[in-house]
Amino acid sequence: MRAWSSPRPPAWLIGHFAAALESGGLSLAAAADAAVDLWLPTVGRNADDVARLRSMITADPVERLVRILRRQCGLADSSLHVRSLRVPTVGVGCRDDRGISLALGRELAEMAAIPTFLELDEDSHFPHWTHAAQVAALVFA
Repeated sequence: MRAWSSPRPPAWLIGHFAAALESGGLSLAAAADAAVDLWLPTVGRNADDVARLRSMITADPVERLVRILRRQCGLADSSLHVRSLRVPTVGVGCRDDRGISLALGRELAEMAAIPTFLELDEDSHFPHWTHAAQVAALVFA
């Protein structure tokens, strides 16, 4: 397996995931399982969060998910999008997010001139779902 040092997933990895789905080597159910394992907390997972994430992935045909992933390959450089962000924003990231590193969150916040980047001592990729009270307390403090 190829390794990378960047905090963001490389386009080739997203492309391989799309190709595996398209070829039938990876089912939507298996993709949903991988997303749950990668993006939701490892301890104390909420059944509603699991169901919501599974539904996001399995609700549409595999062809649509493949198109979305291929589009993501072209958007792999998030800096192109955050540099134009001009609205009041608070960034929130989890220290042990297995999907996107905290370093990438900090990097994107700096690029977008987001003055506040808050860190949670959690491992969720969706803290606004899994730790909504903590996120609200931090953002609205």
